[in-house]
Parts: sequence; C-alpha cells; structure tokens
Amino acid sequence: MVCSEAGRNCQILSVKDNTTLNVIKNILKKDIHAHGRGIPFPELSVFFARKAIYTPYNDTLGQKWRTRLVRRFVFNRYDKICVQTEYGRGLLIKEGIRADKVAVMPMPVDYEYFSKASGGEVFRKKHNLGKDPFVITVGIRPMKRPDIIAKACEAAGIKAVLVGPYKKSDLKKTWKGTGFDWYLPPKEILEMENVVLTGQLTGKSMLQALDAATIYAHSSVYEGFGIAVYEGAATGLPMCLPSYGTFDAFRGAALFHDYDDHKKLARNIKRYLDTPGLMEKNGKKSRQIAAKFDYPIVRKKYVDLYKSVGIDAA
Repeated sequence: MVCSEAGRNCQILSVKDNTTLNVIKNILKKDIHAHGRGIPFPELSVFFARKAIYTPYNDTLGQKWRTRLVRRFVFNRYDKICVQTEYGRGLLIKEGIRADKVAVMPMPVDYEYFSKASGGEVFRKKHNLGKDPFVITVGIRPMKRPDIIAKACEAAGIKAVLVGPYKKSDLKKTWKGTGFDWYLPPKEILEMENVVLTGQLTGKSMLQALDAATIYAHSSVYEGFGIAVYEGAATGLPMCLPSYGTFDAFRGAALFHDYDDHKKLARNIKRYLDTPGLMEKNGKKSRQIAAKFDYPIVRKKYVDLYKSVGIDAA
C-alpha cells in the first residue's frame, strides 16, 4: 500500500478475523490511516488514535438518514477524509463533511508496468479472437453492468471480452474463501455468442489481454475511482466511459454514455471503429492521463498529506 511506504515505521493492521479489543490495543494513541468501511472498525478508529486519517472508498455517507447523521459526526472528527476524485470530494462536502477535512488522494497507477503491455497475439490465439477488433472490460459483477457492455458490443457487431471470475470455483481461488456469489456476473451474459469470458487474469496474461484489445469499455453503476480504467488507459486504449463525474479526468479524451444505455455505448463503439484517427487520438490522451497518476506521483501526495496533519512521513 502507498500509505505504508509514505509513513515512517508504518504497520498494516487488518480488522478481518481480529478482535475489537486487539484492534484498540494496536491503534491506541497511535497515528493511523484507516481504510474501508465497517463498524466498529475501521470507521471508529478516530476515537482511539492520536492523529487519524480515513479513506472510506465511498463518496456517500449512506442511504438512511440515521447512517448519514452518525457518519457525518464521525467523519468530521478525523484529521482528514480521503476521496479519490474531485467529484467525490464535492459529494462528501454536500453531505456535510467540512471542506478543509476532505483531501483528494487518487489511487496509484503502475504506469511503467501497464504502459509496456505486450503479447497480444498470444491472448488472441488462446481465445480464438483472430484479427478482429474487440472491446475489453475488467470487473464483471452485476454492479459493473457487463450486460450493458455485452449488449452494446452485440449491437455494434463486435466481441466483448469480459475479464473476471464467472464460476464459483473461480471465486474461491480469487477471494480465498466462500460467500462471494454476489461477485458472479449476470447469468444472461454466459450464453451470449459475442461474449468471451476469460476468468480472472493477473500479471502477464492481463498485459496480453490489454495489448490485444481495441477499445476499453466501462459501465459501472457507481465508481469511486476505477483503477482498472486507468490501467487500460496506461496501455493507450481509447475509452468508453459512464458519464458521471468520477471520470471527469477523461473529459475530452473519451466517449461517454449513461451507464445503463447500451444503445449509446454501441454508437460510441461504432464511432471509434469508423474513425481510426479518433481511436488513436483518444488512446494517446488516455496514456497521458494515466501517467499523471503514476505511483511516485501519488506517493508524494501521501507524504505531503501525512506531514500536513503532523504524522511523521518518509
């Protein structure tokens, strides 16, 4: 994690399978950066720490008014609340978090790694893709709306390559446990003829897939940042993205659609295929945008953040 390298003598403490008492013991009067959501921890860490920063990985305080009320009180006690985009910052401020408390801390992109994607021919051969263009997306649980991407590709006459676990056996390998059936994609896409399901890809195989792809499409209902989008952008792929503010960084460099509008997404895919110059132009812009979120750049942001609240930083 970036925060573990940006702070001096930093240790990572997991609340999973840990007792409340042990968590309190380990964070009592310490400088901490809490991550994720959960009651009592990590959300209530601020009441036991010395200096406390919190990254909830969500741009809303919740749906119920009681939940929002409690989180508003808790979040405003932290020295800083971290969000991943300016859009997210605006949302939390509107919900009552003090503006001076909310800091934009994007996720880091391993630009050097993904910008050197190669081996596309190996991937195409493995999945019988030939030389035809195809759309790729990473993350296919229902909230990511892979059904929208698949339908759009079907309408555009192009294959949709969907990366992510799609069988229960894949889930167990990916998550090292059970109870993650909610991560499986909608059943309807499993039988669509234009869909290629790759399963979970990592390392070299992921670079091969991105190198082989023609267009990157994303259609998630909600996204706090979208690290997979930036990784695809780092390879120089032209982007088709949902038109909410999370992806404002790509304005003028991507084609946008409402996350549930497969017809508009299909038109955007066709526009790219019919305009090679636009694909090349937006692909170059995508790469330039991803480079702004390279790991060393984000790490410095963490160092500066910690120093601003009095936490000893590297």
